[in-house]
Formats: sequence, structure tokens, C-alpha cells
Amino acid sequence: MAELTLHLAKMPRRPASEDTFTRSLLSAINPNNCYARNSDLPLPHLELGALPKDNRRISYREIGMPEAPQVYSTAKTEVLRRTLNDSSNVKHVFEALFKQLDAVYNADSAPQFTIGNLRKMCRQIERSPTLNLNLTLLELQVVKRRLRHLEPKICTKSQTHLFLLDQRFKIVCLSKATCDHYNSMAFLTFSDHEAAKKFASSFDGKLIMGGRKIKISFATQDSLVGGYLLSGKRGVDRLLSRKAHKEPTLGLKTGTDKNQSKRQMRRLRHKLALKGLDASVIQEMVHKAVQDRISSSAANTPQSELKTKSPEPRDNKKKRAVAEVAINPPNKVLLVQNLPPGAQTDDISSIFAADGFIEVRLVGVRNLAFVEYASASHASNVVSKLGSSYKWDGSTISIGFAK
Repeated sequence: MAELTLHLAKMPRRPASEDTFTRSLLSAINPNNCYARNSDLPLPHLELGALPKDNRRISYREIGMPEAPQVYSTAKTEVLRRTLNDSSNVKHVFEALFKQLDAVYNADSAPQFTIGNLRKMCRQIERSPTLNLNLTLLELQVVKRRLRHLEPKICTKSQTHLFLLDQRFKIVCLSKATCDHYNSMAFLTFSDHEAAKKFASSFDGKLIMGGRKIKISFATQDSLVGGYLLSGKRGVDRLLSRKAHKEPTLGLKTGTDKNQSKRQMRRLRHKLALKGLDASVIQEMVHKAVQDRISSSAANTPQSELKTKSPEPRDNKKKRAVAEVAINPPNKVLLVQNLPPGAQTDDISSIFAADGFIEVRLVGVRNLAFVEYASASHASNVVSKLGSSYKWDGSTISIGFAK
């Protein structure tokens, strides 16, 4: 089930122009929408290839110069709060970093401040002979993780601004099905799940366009834009990979091709009967024509599509037994199993980040990870919050205490 993308059904098929169609829909949703009221105002055009790999660098509104110090202050407080349970070396790094930032970061310098500037300052502090911190590899990873939380907040020049189709309902983009069979459908992508959920509950059966009541529900999977907003370029690659692995269907197996074949065989029988041929001869010739058609279709189909696979052994091979962890006593290390394919350490860290969080050790080949906290009580709080089963990216991950 999608998180950010809604499926709109029973849409009018006109106007055919995507620009006019988008403005008509926006007008039906919000009559005060700027793009609906002013047809000369160009619609925002989103190019996935031009967006940064890290979706956290996306901003939906430009931070003005007067706001920058307040945004910096809030981000600083949040990062310092996160370092409370970190080692003394990590705390010293951020104390020194914010001491330098306090001196240089202001309303005038904020528009020119980049991620490169921030990382350079941090590296100089880590290697400073005066501080002589000698950070371990684990501490360097913690610093990097804390820094990545700070970067999109204060590095204004490195941010990419996205213009929304509708500010009120947080609509990012509209994609309309172009296939004739599905041209009464469209998909709306929102900036966050709550906005999509609120829109669906408010407008389902109440949105009227071209005299039609539009049916609204969550799509089976997110659009490419939705995948990007959730997981950056990795989310887009994951969706494209799923699409590429869908099994193609052979031409003669569809209902349309079957009906067409039947009609052609009926016409052939009729033409042969008009020539006065016997029924047995007609049947033999029709059978030969059917076999020739099947052979021709198979010859034009790539060998990779013709190879039959036995899905059961393949599926059984991929499925791994989930270790029973319910009887394990509380431990400061959690065992997280049945991770979705392509899960990365940063993705897991963002879900399990909490007080006392130390690190994630990912075992990709087994689709599991170990998440370590400062104490068993910290780990227990996370299990209580997320539960023993947690829905993530189409998979139900298992969470329990490691042995």
C-alpha cells in the first residue's frame, strides 16, 4: 500500500491536454488555487533526474533571511538533545562545532551556507591537535549521523526547493494515465502521509469534476515521485526494480487476443465453406492455422520470456525462517528480522533512533540487523513503541531481543 500516492478513479477523459486537465482538477479541489485561477502561471515541472540523491535536502518553502537564525537555534537544540547519551568525544565535537557556528551563522551568511562548509568545519574539529579527541570508528559514525540530521536544516544553499501544486493540501504532483483503457484514472502524490490521508477522507465521493464524483483511495504502490520523497534515489531505484521484475505476459494469453483469434478462425471457416470443402478438411486446415499462429508467436517472443520457471522452489529458497525471540529476556541489543530488500543502515537508523541509540549492524544477505542501545531499558522502550511486528516498505519486520 502506498504512503504518499492516492489513486483517483472515474475521472473525466477530457480535457486531453495534461496542463488543462491539471488546472481543472486543482480548481475542483481548491477554487483559490493560484494555478487554477491564473492559466498563464506555469505549472511547476518536477524532474527526478535533477533532484539530489538525499531527499532530506528537499524543502517545500524557501527559508527567508530573518527566519534562518531561529531555524538554526531549533536545529541546534535538537542535535544537542540527541547527543545526551553519546560518548564524551561526540559531545565535545558538537560543542566545538556549535561554538564556531554561533560566531559565523546569521541571517546574512545563511543563504550562502553549504553542506560542504559544515562538513569541512566538522572534519577540522575531529582532527584538531588542540582537542586531541582520537575518535573511534563508531564515534565517527555517530558524528556523521548527527551531522546528517543538521545539514538539511541549516545548509540553505544546498537545499532544493520544490514548488507544490497546492500549498493548502500539500499536493506535490499529478500523473494522469495515458493508456486509452485507463485514461479515466489519475494519481496524486503528497508531501507526507498525513496530508494524503486527510485528503482521502475529506474528498472521497465528494470531489466532483466534469459532473463526475471521483473515487479516491490509496494506490497499491507509490509513484516514482512518492518513492523519492520517502527514500531518495534509492526509493526510485526500488520501484523501478519492482517494475522491471514483473513477469511479462505472452500475447495469445490476453482476453483481447483470444477473442481476435476466434473471430479470425470463424472467418476462415466461412471462406473455406463457401469453396465447398468438406467439414473434415475445413477442421484440419483451421487446426493447422491455429498451430502456425502459436508457433509464430513463440518465435517472436524472447527466450527469456518463454522459459518456464517453477516459482515454488524459488520462493521457498528466498523465504528464511524467522528466529523465535519472544522468549528471550530483555537485552540492550535488538534483533530485527525480515527486512525489506534493499534496506540500508541509514533507513534502519531513522526508524530505531531513540534515547540510548548506539548503532545498527546490518546483515544484508540474511535480511536482518542488530540494533544496539546503551541499556536494556532503552531497547525495551523501543520494543514497546514499535511492537514486535512493524510494517515497513511492504514487509512486516520482526522486532525482539537478541540472545
